[in-house]
Amino acid sequence: RAVSLWKRAAELGSASAHVNFGVHNITGNGIEKSISNGLVHITQGAMLGSEFGCYLLAVLYGSGKYGLKPDADRARDFFERMPHCRSLDARSDLRDEAKKWLREHPPGTHLEDVPNFFL
Repeated sequence: RAVSLWKRAAELGSASAHVNFGVHNITGNGIEKSISNGLVHITQGAMLGSEFGCYLLAVLYGSGKYGLKPDADRARDFFERMPHCRSLDARSDLRDEAKKWLREHPPGTHLEDVPNFFL
């Protein structure tokens, strides 16, 4: 039931709902597992202003999970977007983690230089 509500809210344009529906797609929690569909919804949520969506994409690009190529510049971009999001749907500890990552990984840092940060 919750998944159908997230889906409907996403269809209506809710940034947070896109992210939550995307997470359910990736995990297969209450819905058929679809990583590609999940990534699409998380990305849509981030582009619509979901702080949590930006956080998740930063982590996924930082770790190279779910078929995404590890990319420190993309991870940095999504972490840097977080303070500008309209939907403040990330927990404060995730905001702190993003700030820490940005401090520790200035532009030009390669992910190979910082093994296992997200693992």
